Order: sequence, then structure tokens, then C-alpha cells
Amino acid sequence: NWGEGYNVYIYIENNNFIPLKDIILIIEHSDFMKDKKNRDYLDKYRKKIIDLSRKEPRTIIMTNEFIYISSYTNRALKMRAEEMENLKNL
Repeated sequence: NWGEGYNVYIYIENNNFIPLKDIILIIEHSDFMKDKKNRDYLDKYRKKIIDLSRKEPRTIIMTNEFIYISSYTNRALKMRAEEMENLKNL
């Protein structure tokens, strides 16, 4: 198993990769922003936000350390995560 003992990373945008194991949540930006509590949460932790979106923000990726905003779709990021996890298990 070539992935054993190694972190598997996911490409999230603009040459940024994060360890797949660090991801707590991947959610649609528009869905997340509908709730005032969520907007307040982002405001509270704005220093942890890394906005990578060059266009419209589509997805929020949360880790314990940072909150990433990507213009990639939730579906695209999940598919990448699944592909990397499958490669790890070869």
C-alpha cells in the first residue's frame, strides 16, 4: 500500500493542497451563508479564513486550523477527495 504512512492531499485551488484527513466539513458557500449563525461564525473567525476563490465563492472547506473558500464546486472537491482516497488504498 503506497499510501501507508503518508498524508493524502486534496487540491483545493490556486496551487493549494490540504491533507484530506484535516477536512472537517465541505459545504456549499451559498447554503452555509443562508443562516445568520453561520455568517456570525465566519465573522468571528475571519482571521482564519483563506479566500482562494478567484471568481464566485462556491465552497467552504473547514479544517481545525483554517477555513478555506474555493470557487470550485462542492461536488468537484468531493470527487477529488474520493479519487485520492481510492489511490491511497491501491
